[in-house]
Amino acid sequence: QLRQQISAYDLFVFRYGYRPANASLLTLFSSLFLHAGWFHLVGNMIYLWIFGNNVEIRLGPIGFLAAYLASGIAATLFFSLFVPGSEAPMIGASGAISGVLGCYFVWFPRNQVKVFVFLFPFIVDIFLIPAPLVLGLYLVVDNLLPFLINAGSSGGVAHGAHIGGFIAGVVIAGIFRNRAPRGGKG
Repeated sequence: QLRQQISAYDLFVFRYGYRPANASLLTLFSSLFLHAGWFHLVGNMIYLWIFGNNVEIRLGPIGFLAAYLASGIAATLFFSLFVPGSEAPMIGASGAISGVLGCYFVWFPRNQVKVFVFLFPFIVDIFLIPAPLVLGLYLVVDNLLPFLINAGSSGGVAHGAHIGGFIAGVVIAGIFRNRAPRGGKG
């Protein structure tokens, strides 16, 4: 009966997702390109679309890819420190994208982000909010608090990976703080 509920993708995720108890170099990379469903993928792509362009212009396409992968690896390893014996596969690009957010946080403190606020029927509007506030709320409210409250694990969301990726992005941005834009999309 259990076998009937497991899909081919579930088996693929188990094989290529990063499992701290059975870690490999292959799954450290492959896990960054797997997602738990369309909502997970689309959510990641929205964050990447909003914040990634400026970071890519700053680093150039190759530098961006290197920073993205380094942040993803750092995020995965950071989270695995809290669940070293876990056989549950860790998947998703969220940690790598959090690294992009960490870079954005350091490099673009004066930028503003359009945020759609839907508190029907009281407020339904778009507001310009300073990027550091948006990213600070993302880090603290969406990740740090749930991570601390749930002692490192929480309902399938790797909050620790998001935190680790963000920290990696801040470090990368600090290292390349004075780097002039390298190209990319304008």
